[in-house]
Amino acid sequence: MKLENVISLGVQPIEESNIDSPHIETVILLSHLLGKDKSYVYSHPSRELSDSVVKKFSSIIKKRAQHYPLAYIIGKKEFMSLDFIVNENVIIPRPETEILVEETLKLFPLQDASQHTIVDVGTGCGNIALSLAKYNKDIYVYATDISSKAINVAFENRKRLNMENTVSFINCNLWDYFNDKKWKGRIDALVSNPPYIRSSQLSDLASELGYEPKEALDGGYDGLYFYPLLIEGGKFLLRKGGYLIMEVGYDQAEAVKNLIQSKGNFEDIVIKKDYSGIDRIVIARRE
Repeated sequence: MKLENVISLGVQPIEESNIDSPHIETVILLSHLLGKDKSYVYSHPSRELSDSVVKKFSSIIKKRAQHYPLAYIIGKKEFMSLDFIVNENVIIPRPETEILVEETLKLFPLQDASQHTIVDVGTGCGNIALSLAKYNKDIYVYATDISSKAINVAFENRKRLNMENTVSFINCNLWDYFNDKKWKGRIDALVSNPPYIRSSQLSDLASELGYEPKEALDGGYDGLYFYPLLIEGGKFLLRKGGYLIMEVGYDQAEAVKNLIQSKGNFEDIVIKKDYSGIDRIVIARRE
């Protein structure tokens, strides 16, 4: 079957499943299967594909039509212009989380040439930690995750990016590894994109989210379970003037700001919006 006909074969079921950009997704899936870039697929419409390739492609298309995430099928997701390995053991990096990285980098400009130590809590595939260290050579990141399977994915990404000397991944719950007086007041920033979806809403999530690890999404009955724990971590770990930087759900910024204020020890609390104008990042400075 000709390549152009195979594309048509893939577009219809994806379109019928109400998935956006069915043609683009079909080309991405086909280029992944062929091990070629998208330009090759577009420029070789008359190439004949074997029956075995067409069969494999049909199987992939069927999976995608069931809303199995595209990133899991191709095994990667772009974040901060870097490709990260992803699978069902980690949540898929979102564009809005790039705001957290960008705002953190603004707080530590390259010009100051100082060494900075950051703790990333709940690192998943390591996208936040590795992006921070990639774009600021003076940043060293300790990144934690309770899931050993997630940490294994993060290790793979660190190796691919050749960043073994700038990021450490630690399998522990939240910031437990640092719960020792030798770490008290030693950290320049604590960053986190914690689970923040209300438990009662998990069953109502978009079908693609149903394939992602629920423990990385479930933020408790009100979605705020992890924020007091992160604030306590910030109080203990951060140096004077250090920053607590957290991603929040679309309607949680004020509630998280109030939690920080109620705990004391922080000042200059600001809320940053994402690309859609939604309050997404809360930043506070340690007194």
